[in-house]
Amino acid sequence: MKTALLILIVFIVPLTSHAFGTITYARALEPTSGVAFPNPNAPTVYAGQSIRLSGFAGGPGGISPFFWFGEGLPTAGGDRESLVTLQNSGIEPRTVIYIFAEDASSEYKAVVTVTVLPAQTVSPEPVLTGLPICAGKDVPITITASGCPGTIKWYYINQQGNYQIKSYMPEYNGLTALVLSPMTTPRSICATCTVGGIESLGGKRFTIYPNGASGSLTILAETDPSDTLCPWTKVNLTATGVGINTGLVEWQKSASGNGRRLGTGPNISSTVDDRNTSFLAWHEDGCSTQYASIDYKVNLPTAVAATSSSQTFVFPNSLYTSVSKDCQQIAYFSTLYNYKESFSGKEITVKVNVEPQVGVYKGQPYLQRHYDFEPVQAIAPTAKYQVGLYFTQAEFDAFNEHSSVKLPSNNSTEELEKFSNLRVWQAHGLPLSQPATPGNYSGGAVTDYLADPETKVIWDKELDCWRINFWASGFSGFFITMDNAIAFPVTLVDFSARLNEKVVDLNWQTSDEVNSDHFEVQHGTDGKNWATLHKIGSAGTSNTAKKYSYRHENPVHGENLYRLKMVDSDETYTYSKIVSVNFTSPGGLRIFPNPAFDQIVFQNEVPLRNYQILSVTGKVVQEKRFENASKSEADISSLAAGVYIVKVTDIHGESTNRKFVIKR
Repeated sequence: MKTALLILIVFIVPLTSHAFGTITYARALEPTSGVAFPNPNAPTVYAGQSIRLSGFAGGPGGISPFFWFGEGLPTAGGDRESLVTLQNSGIEPRTVIYIFAEDASSEYKAVVTVTVLPAQTVSPEPVLTGLPICAGKDVPITITASGCPGTIKWYYINQQGNYQIKSYMPEYNGLTALVLSPMTTPRSICATCTVGGIESLGGKRFTIYPNGASGSLTILAETDPSDTLCPWTKVNLTATGVGINTGLVEWQKSASGNGRRLGTGPNISSTVDDRNTSFLAWHEDGCSTQYASIDYKVNLPTAVAATSSSQTFVFPNSLYTSVSKDCQQIAYFSTLYNYKESFSGKEITVKVNVEPQVGVYKGQPYLQRHYDFEPVQAIAPTAKYQVGLYFTQAEFDAFNEHSSVKLPSNNSTEELEKFSNLRVWQAHGLPLSQPATPGNYSGGAVTDYLADPETKVIWDKELDCWRINFWASGFSGFFITMDNAIAFPVTLVDFSARLNEKVVDLNWQTSDEVNSDHFEVQHGTDGKNWATLHKIGSAGTSNTAKKYSYRHENPVHGENLYRLKMVDSDETYTYSKIVSVNFTSPGGLRIFPNPAFDQIVFQNEVPLRNYQILSVTGKVVQEKRFENASKSEADISSLAAGVYIVKVTDIHGESTNRKFVIKR
């Protein structure tokens, strides 16, 4: 289907420094019979027609994140290349306005105003036949229109600027056969059919060429262009047609206004590597050139890359700001306007490496997710670019378990203040080993610098992760840490306590140790006061799993609490989580079942006097006296599910506290 183009060019001079101008286009995808286009700033179309909206915004600060806003587009804005189909269910014309701006309420914007006429019943298009369309140089040519039950109208199709309009030829009104004089330049003709006062669109163009023979060209695609795809999806295309040699078909891929020749032949295989990627095929036969095109649209990433991944892209395209693969976000990349030429047409490979655990470099921890930016062709080392590195909250949490200086544990205002200690390591050149580590790159020493005022950290709601943006020059690896962070000596994988008859067995395991010295096994009963039971030497430095154990021979009656003090060789230390074991000594008080449902039983060698049940806040919620019995029961069916403390007193006035749980 041939496309009639309506182009709107609007220049706006905003007060902001990041964009000095805006260029926008509105393209009607069907020629509209009987509708004039005197003002391309305000096109008029019929209901059901499609409009392609194109826009570009740029300035000294680089490409601005402008979007299209309006009917039929997402609330958050459409892409710089957006396709919408306009509707009008009424009987009067209606006006639709589209805005190209940073956001819907922006003062600095470009506007396209479209008038949508009511829907009409389209009359049938005439079928045009005649002499070979490439035989009009030396002899007149006759074109016949058939299949119209009404009146035939003939039009010349003229190119005016960047769009086409039809010129009515009233002298041929009503004729079913049109005779044209010989011509030396190609001319395009169309015919419409008017039935009951309604004229067809006249969308079938008949082009007459001065010599040679012309055919038709069509692209067949294995992947339906109406499907939205993930970035970098592979597509296979085939050229076919009548009267052409498919072996001579030329192919080109176009993205963000840049065309790349793909090759010659009937078939190509390529990738959709732009938010809107077009493939063009053309065939020259000495008389005319036949064109066919197919457009694909891709989805934006839906999640941050879960595992190590890489992607090579050509700068620029609309995905270089969102380097992704298989609908997963890898990184962000952009540059300043005055450095654009340094990157234009160059291939850049972006790699994300997700290690199984937090790394340590010179005693300082760094996030387990790190990045490499590697140009395929040489790029000036002074050319500045901006990167955006993505991290999950789980990766921040893992770092915090190993670091003395913490990253935010959530995106609250208070936690965001921790980013003032953010530090970036830039390891220059290429990694000399895998997995890559900061100190093993071809460029030598690591550049170590704190986040500057241009470094920005945001919480990306769409991807549910953190993004750290900063400027750099020279290609390299990037690692994230915190200022003056010290790596804890041990990565503790597991720590558990288990009652084994009259003793408690403690077991723990580490995945890696850095300059660790020893463990102290500590015991307590109230969570406040601790005593060291034993010291156990550690592995020192190790990146393999290590297992340790200790047996507590004399646990106390009641709840026993345990923790590990993990001490480094420089005497820095950290504590493990607390684990507990409840031990009942022979002859002591027993309370069961625990957890309980609607009844608990008290049993003791010494007769009991009374009990009190307290909430965790210390409030007495139930109490009762016993009849000096060694065994008694209590009805707890009226209490809500939860954790309680029971205080039991025997006839000698000795009291014992126990914790128990009610489950429903």
